[in-house]
Amino acid sequence: MKKYSPKGSVGYFTTKQVARMYGVTSNCVVKWIERGLIDYIRPGREYFIPESTLDGFEPPKPTGRPRGSTRKAKQDTEFGNTPS
Repeated sequence: MKKYSPKGSVGYFTTKQVARMYGVTSNCVVKWIERGLIDYIRPGREYFIPESTLDGFEPPKPTGRPRGSTRKAKQDTEFGNTPS
């Protein structure tokens, strides 16, 4: 993967490149940046993540209810009703 180098410096990735590395969306990477999990520079509109920041970076575990699970499905199983 080609690294982007703002102003001739070496070893920076875009949010899109980091997203591909971790199998998430670029919006997710921006959220990590906003939460302070990833260091960055922002000379303009685009975020640039130093390669050294990603050494040993462990993405956070997803939070919340898994997709596809509903409260109704839980209630059905609690009362012995099985979906047909």
